[in-house]
Amino acid sequence: MNDFVPLRVRSHGSLLEGVASPETLLERAASLGYRALAITDRNNLYLAIRFWQEARRLGLTPLLGAEIAHRDQAALLLPLDRRGYGRLCELLSQRGGQHKTFFQGLLGFSRAAVQAALDGFDQALGG
Repeated sequence: MNDFVPLRVRSHGSLLEGVASPETLLERAASLGYRALAITDRNNLYLAIRFWQEARRLGLTPLLGAEIAHRDQAALLLPLDRRGYGRLCELLSQRGGQHKTFFQGLLGFSRAAVQAALDGFDQALGG
């Protein structure tokens, strides 16, 4: 078994950025001996259920997350628990709706401000 867990993996759910299906990504991870795999599509969780179901079928631990991006800034968010996953769903819903100001401010704040706003996440910030 491989202890390495890829955390920044995009499926074809990241339009124009990912090309593989969740099933293909998981099959490859299993063939490499991974015990877990994260899917962190950009600004969405469109394929989360398919990913989760296939990972469980293959005996892998599915890690659901997303990269939330605005202009040239991005935050890779990996929920630690159900509360964090619920918060991620809220953030993505707000991003897709009328509440863009929250994200424009969020990604312009300092690392400490972002960490305070995203309680319940294991996070990696970058561009």
